[in-house]
Amino acid sequence: MLGGVVDRMDVRVAGCIVVGLGVGNTVSLPGLLVGREFSRAQFASVVSLITATNQVAFAFTPALMGILRDATGSYGAALALCLGLDAMAAGVVMIGRGSRGRGGDLDASASSQLRVL
Repeated sequence: MLGGVVDRMDVRVAGCIVVGLGVGNTVSLPGLLVGREFSRAQFASVVSLITATNQVAFAFTPALMGILRDATGSYGAALALCLGLDAMAAGVVMIGRGSRGRGGDLDASASSQLRVL
């Protein structure tokens, strides 16, 4: 992909390193976070839910961003949507931590919802 855009090999190598570091976080970070916030019994269900959600996002987000770009003529609306969704996700995380603390102490209803998955 960079072959047609970047002629310098050092820039290509740096780009590959940056992408590799990002992929490493995508693969290992969810499991680390789930292991910290949920019990061992819930680990497989939560990681499976995260993986399924990520795959749906990876499949449809590029098309959605392209539709927004075509409709508006720039990537401004697409980036604003991503920023808004990231802010909402951060808010959900902060609200969720306040209701149950740290260490995976879920109430009975949340625990039973995870078992259904």
